[in-house]
Amino acid sequence: MVKPLALYLALLSLVAGCGGAPVPAASAPASAAPTPSGPPVKITITYGSVAADVLPTYVALEQGIFLRNGLDAELQLISSSTAAVAALVSGNADFSQAGGSEAISATVGGADIVVVVVTGATYSYLLMAAADIKTPNDLKGKKVGISTVGSSSDVAVRVALKKIGIDPDKDVSIVPVGGVPERVAAMKSGAIQATVANPPETTSLEQAGFHSVLDLAGLKLPASVQTTIVKRETVRSKPDVVQRYVDSLVQAIAYMKKNKPAVVNVLKKYFKSTDDAAMGSAYDFYTNEVIPAQPFPRPELFGDAITALAARNDKVKGFDASKLVDQSFVQKAIDRGLDKG
Repeated sequence: MVKPLALYLALLSLVAGCGGAPVPAASAPASAAPTPSGPPVKITITYGSVAADVLPTYVALEQGIFLRNGLDAELQLISSSTAAVAALVSGNADFSQAGGSEAISATVGGADIVVVVVTGATYSYLLMAAADIKTPNDLKGKKVGISTVGSSSDVAVRVALKKIGIDPDKDVSIVPVGGVPERVAAMKSGAIQATVANPPETTSLEQAGFHSVLDLAGLKLPASVQTTIVKRETVRSKPDVVQRYVDSLVQAIAYMKKNKPAVVNVLKKYFKSTDDAAMGSAYDFYTNEVIPAQPFPRPELFGDAITALAARNDKVKGFDASKLVDQSFVQKAIDRGLDKG
């Protein structure tokens, strides 16, 4: 049973659901996974922001893939990815969808966790700025928004700024604001002058007069923007549940690539949008450019996060990402052909 969510608050220093009617299914995803026996296992999944790189999890829930794999899944939206991981560490969740940087920070803080999936294996961000920022030099002295210190957006901002010749520690002020929706609101209010955002929020910013300074996504840099994190205790005591979860995400990704209309409806639900064009563009971007068919948590995907975090936390220096990941669950799903749909 999941403990009261209030308990996770004490762990925030350590590591720093959407409702509605079900979306109608197009066609049931093919499954080579064994049919589970007995009642479904209840699991709680935390995530820190409504974002399209969480799409495989949304699809697995909305299309009944979790349930067909014997999992009664509940999604819980929490204030940030850092808090989402804290809820996992405290025992208030079974799985957490968060960035690799949050997983690293939690691990060096003493959490015994492991990354079993990476669905955001490249940066999905564009560095967006106000209309009066014409050149990279115009960013100097400005405020750049991130979600929280040490988050994936923090890492992405630092990588993006360095790519355009801006020192993130000297030339700008990096300000924690919140998830992508909160950062978009802060941009529109003038509280910050730049941030990293991803589709479909980039469309909203462009419509409001903001523009892209750098297409970080277009550089195809390896990253761990979105991962699935689980406690090692769960891996040891409930490996079948972890496997069912990973199977579900792999099957959801395969389903996504063949069922655009149904998946666009999932995006519309979670983003509370009626904009078919924007949601369709987000679908194309994430399905074709960001989310891999085989979401292995490869150690090299964590390089930028380690570099950025080590600059401010000596405990991260020399961090071995190979000890943070377990690729066996994705491998078992692939061996059974679940990535083929």
